[in-house]
Amino acid sequence: MKKIFICSLLFAAMVFMVGCGGDSNENNDNNGNESGNNDGSCTVGEFKCVGNESHYCNSNGSWVYDARCENGCNSLTGKCNSNSSGDNNDTDSGDHSDSTNDTDSGDSSDTYSDSDTTCTEEGAFRCNGDSKQECSSGYWQTLEECTYGCDPVTKKCLGSTECKTGEYECIAGNLSYCNNNFWEIKEKCEYGCDASMKQCLPEDCYTTRIYLCGDSKEAGFSYASYYCEDGVWHYDKTCKGDCDKSTGKCNCAKIEGKTWSDTAESSMTWQNAMDYCDNLTACGYSDWHLPTISELRTLIQNCPATETGGECGVTDSCLSCNECWNAACNGCDYDSSGKYSKLGDTYYFWSSSVPSDDSVSAWFVGFNDGLVFSNSKSYTYSVRCVR
Repeated sequence: MKKIFICSLLFAAMVFMVGCGGDSNENNDNNGNESGNNDGSCTVGEFKCVGNESHYCNSNGSWVYDARCENGCNSLTGKCNSNSSGDNNDTDSGDHSDSTNDTDSGDSSDTYSDSDTTCTEEGAFRCNGDSKQECSSGYWQTLEECTYGCDPVTKKCLGSTECKTGEYECIAGNLSYCNNNFWEIKEKCEYGCDASMKQCLPEDCYTTRIYLCGDSKEAGFSYASYYCEDGVWHYDKTCKGDCDKSTGKCNCAKIEGKTWSDTAESSMTWQNAMDYCDNLTACGYSDWHLPTISELRTLIQNCPATETGGECGVTDSCLSCNECWNAACNGCDYDSSGKYSKLGDTYYFWSSSVPSDDSVSAWFVGFNDGLVFSNSKSYTYSVRCVR
């Protein structure tokens, strides 16, 4: 009887120990198996902690081992706590080489990367190596294997038809252009490619003031000048003509056999404008002069009445206010976009021409409306010289 009593006590103690120990299977399963499957089905994309491991619910509604958590598992999110480098990947590479795929389902349509397989922004795209992926149902899924590589900036496959012939873009650090609707590498950029200028940078940008030519951001002009300062490339100005690639600076514009200087930095009276152009040295030349009214009119566009040969009667051979000026000289509708100037100018610009019947005035052109008119020489207007 005493032996039977002792055995009964031992059995009761074993039952008590199992009951107080919790779910020992869930806490001790570190072999990469589908731990916690005894909980039944789960919500796709859901995470939970199993001891020091993170498990996620795969597309078949089953719990699958995700990663071993070296810094512990967050019971609220079900994911590993971040370490100092922010890397939450599983460092125990031997435990779950197939953990990112559901090996039991036989479904090969879900292709995930080796790390960071989950996502939160439904419909977002990313490049994973040479693969273009989309966030679908909480997981990155491969849409296309890119033959020519995947651009991490545009999230597009190189060689795709998603471009217009003639376009230039910085793709994967190189300058690419669209040829017959396919992206091709135009130039491999050793020092990087600037997306705003759409060209390879000639060298690293240091504090030395280096100029280079790039594409203009302004419609109607091909080039702009940029300079390096404090380690950053800065926009300098739009080139009204072309850009000298040897210096990185704009050349003077040439229109109908005439060379035009840049606009003076400030407006000035007529006499000061005359002196300014007479003393100007620019683009390697020193033989500049303030343009005559006929020369200035060659810059007018989109306003037939005051363009060269238009109905406005004011020319170098007809300068009288009373006899040469007519209503056509009032120009066209006001527009401050610069569309009436071949050089994109706006506001009023002095000419060197003086009315034959009014010596205190001088003729000018208003490029906001194509106006040809005269005003007192004491007024201050913009200046552009010609040679």
